[in-house]
Amino acid sequence: MKKHRFRAVVSFMILLLGYSPGQAKLIDSPLVDDYALQTLYIFSFTKYVEWPSGNKAVKIGVVSNDSAEEYLTKMAKAKSTATVEISVINTKNETELGTCQIIFIPSNNTHLATRLIDRFGGQPILIITEEADLIKKGASVSFKAVGGKLRFQINEEAAKSRGLKVSSSLIALAEK
Repeated sequence: MKKHRFRAVVSFMILLLGYSPGQAKLIDSPLVDDYALQTLYIFSFTKYVEWPSGNKAVKIGVVSNDSAEEYLTKMAKAKSTATVEISVINTKNETELGTCQIIFIPSNNTHLATRLIDRFGGQPILIITEEADLIKKGASVSFKAVGGKLRFQINEEAAKSRGLKVSSSLIALAEK
């Protein structure tokens, strides 16, 4: 039941953002450069993850990818409120990334992922990648394509070691 509700929310968000039914086919497209759908997932994750300091402000760091930043910035503007401010930066600078609550490592920068996972291992940062194998190396969340559909995996232990509390509802929706 929860999987259906989560997918319904994602589908509704796609329509809300102005995608036509033809563009909503993104759900069935390959993972590569599917930043519109990944953005919806990332923003949904913020509702199911609790940071030690709370999440009154959410700063998302994109590791050097203009396309991903563009989608995330549009969503941040639409979702920021008086009580929750969402901002996005696009950088490879590790000092700047260390100030984020979420770091998204697109596939064009997978070569940096292991270093960033190690560098921010003890900090309360949700590290999200596009490479499924990185979940085994300490990423908190990894996107993957399954049957042409976007799915995600969660490394609950990695998140917990960073002081993050992941909702059991989100864990239940993740691929095993």
